[in-house]
Amino acid sequence: MINTDEEYIRLIKRLQHKEQCSNSLLLAIPDMIFLMDIEGRYLDFKGGNGAVFIPAQTIIGSNIKDSGMPQQVIDDILLQVTKTIELNEIVEIQYVLTINEMTHYYESRSARYDDTKAIRIVREVTDKALYLEAIQKKNKKLEQYAKITSHELRRPLANILSLSIILQEDSNERQQEALGRLLTSAKELDLIIHKLNQLVQSKSLD
Repeated sequence: MINTDEEYIRLIKRLQHKEQCSNSLLLAIPDMIFLMDIEGRYLDFKGGNGAVFIPAQTIIGSNIKDSGMPQQVIDDILLQVTKTIELNEIVEIQYVLTINEMTHYYESRSARYDDTKAIRIVREVTDKALYLEAIQKKNKKLEQYAKITSHELRRPLANILSLSIILQEDSNERQQEALGRLLTSAKELDLIIHKLNQLVQSKSLD
């Protein structure tokens, strides 16, 4: 009887230790975690590093259908939960929400909890999204600059080169010397433009 009690106590302690480890791991996860049923009800919630559309104190027990989120976002999340439960697969989606007049970007991964529930792990990726948008804008400006230097600027430069060569054929010695310098400068400018184009193209690829 004593051995049985001791084994029971050891079992309880092991379970408590496992639960403590699980709770610690859960707290260490920086993402938001939602437990939802297939009808869209929030059954449990753990906050994280990210803005929440529904006030944290009222999430549990509420339904996403009544959240006031854009209908497209609601439909996407409900479809994610449904597919996760029915297919027993990890499903990933991205969506955007406006909270307090600020745009927030999210990535959501869901896993099946049981026959009627799914766990969603949601990470706010606003900083990443804004950084990528800034890079895209920068690349667009670089492309516009490359277009100007490769077409609009080089066209008159090509005319200068051609006219310089033609004028050199019918001019006195002094004029030929001046035109020679002009031709040299034009060629140097053409080389600079070529190098700039190569630099812009390499930056765009980065």
